[in-house]
Amino acid sequence: MTMYDIEKTAEMLSLSPRTIRSLINRGELQAYKIGKEYRIHEDDLAGFMVKCAK
Repeated sequence: MTMYDIEKTAEMLSLSPRTIRSLINRGELQAYKIGKEYRIHEDDLAGFMVKCAK
């Protein structure tokens, strides 16, 4: 089970961390809040990428 932080997710998608936070807040990208930080599961990220490719 691999989980990524916002910065790594932004880097992988060539987006800004701010954009990733917006996607999470709008419910477009599933994330889990652990403490004060969000983590994105690799399966949720893959699903998001498939959805955006359509």
